[in-house]
Amino acid sequence: MSAFRSVPTPLLDLERAWAVRDEDPVLARHLALTFRPAAPAPPQVDVVLAYLEWRDGNLPASLHRSHQAIRDLQREPLSAWHGRAVNTLACLESRLNRPDQAVRLYDEQIRVARQVQDDELEASGQHDLGVELRASDPDRAREHVLTALQRFRQLGYGFGVAIALTNLAQFAQDAGQHEQALTYLEEALTYPGLHHRPEVEAEAVHTTLLSLDALGRTTRVPELEARLAALAAQNPGSELRIDVALALTRHGDPHLALRLLPPEVEFARSLGTHVSLPRLHEALSRAHAELGHDHDALLHLRATLDFERATHASERRKVYRSLEVLHRIQALEEAAENERRQSAALQEHVRELQALNDRIRELSRTDGLTGLSNRDHLFRRGETLALNATPDAPLGVAIIDIDHFKAVNDTYGHPFGDTVLRRLAGLLREHAAPQDVIARYGGEEFVLLRPAEAAEDLARTAQHVVDAIRNLTWPDLPHPFRVTVSIGVAEATTPDFEMALATADRHLYHVKHTGRDGVAWHT
Repeated sequence: MSAFRSVPTPLLDLERAWAVRDEDPVLARHLALTFRPAAPAPPQVDVVLAYLEWRDGNLPASLHRSHQAIRDLQREPLSAWHGRAVNTLACLESRLNRPDQAVRLYDEQIRVARQVQDDELEASGQHDLGVELRASDPDRAREHVLTALQRFRQLGYGFGVAIALTNLAQFAQDAGQHEQALTYLEEALTYPGLHHRPEVEAEAVHTTLLSLDALGRTTRVPELEARLAALAAQNPGSELRIDVALALTRHGDPHLALRLLPPEVEFARSLGTHVSLPRLHEALSRAHAELGHDHDALLHLRATLDFERATHASERRKVYRSLEVLHRIQALEEAAENERRQSAALQEHVRELQALNDRIRELSRTDGLTGLSNRDHLFRRGETLALNATPDAPLGVAIIDIDHFKAVNDTYGHPFGDTVLRRLAGLLREHAAPQDVIARYGGEEFVLLRPAEAAEDLARTAQHVVDAIRNLTWPDLPHPFRVTVSIGVAEATTPDFEMALATADRHLYHVKHTGRDGVAWHT
């Protein structure tokens, strides 16, 4: 963990409370609640208590304390406490299924950690950002978590190591590497302080069960399921009970699902727009459908889709897909009314609706050809990042355009043009910083955003990209071939992201009109 820095004596107990928050939460709470300074309690007390409320599943109380702590800390010099409060708030936004807000806050945490030189704070931000990006950019997300794991090991932060290993196991499961997942989990479950974090222990056990199921191994399953049931019984007020119920009903026993899951739906609703609600409704829909309760199955699928539609209402492309699904739902409801006595037909409609629901959940923020962010996601993230842009910490914006790309397609064909686009995307990833946003803007144009980077500084990175692309070789072609790019760079110092993008575009055209194969950040 982070070493104590020079702090006023009255705050030493609060530093100690933060240091033991995972291994001894009872002591951490005692140290925070017994803080008795001459003036009103400092915001550091709220930071400690907000973290403990979050890990105990008391999300509303944690949310209130986090916001209060951040407001109060803004009146003090920047310190690690600001980053700690932001981390707790980011975790809450993630649990309440608001990923854009969570990513913005994790970026802020990493920025604060670097400014105050707190290694543990930066590592935890890298880790949590990686977990948040798991669905949208799995390769970069895994790199974030691996970086955090290495730093946690160096710091001797056992809990950080355990939770990073658990998340790496889930990445391995996504890739179908279940033996690798079990290797990660075996080490994670040996962490001696895991019993202090029952929600993490439950997640590790649940993930282990999923890999054992995938490999067809049943020897340890009863022992692990009993361990999950014991954790739920010992922590009745914690949100881990939701994951435990989903784990115990994963094999699809409809009677068990109808017994265990309805109370968890009500509990999740009491916490807010909880990220587990769609999984609970989906599991209940499958159970009702299997038992022939077609009306109830349809209601739970409707709840799942309503939740997904609300979650992604801000995403333009997903809104259109959601509306399509909602229209299909209405058509299915009318069909269900007319065909109530024809169970086989209704079951087919339910299965079709389930397939449509799967499509919605698989919609990503990435460009299909290059794997980078798509245009919609670029504008959402750019507008969010521009909100924090100032003259002292601008948002760097670079537009990259492949020179004479139409000639490449006309001469060598569109498949080779796609290869050029993919290689440029890979090269941009190599030159990107962890906090960067890289997107395919359209056709042969790409955009790179870098928070807290002036245009002049970002232009140096852009020049490296220009040099690297120029030196690429293309051995599959019958004669020598060279690709070059032109890059325009600007910076946002106000919330007007589109203005910064337009400025970068003007600088790009300046390069185009003065010979291409170069960079301009002012004209």
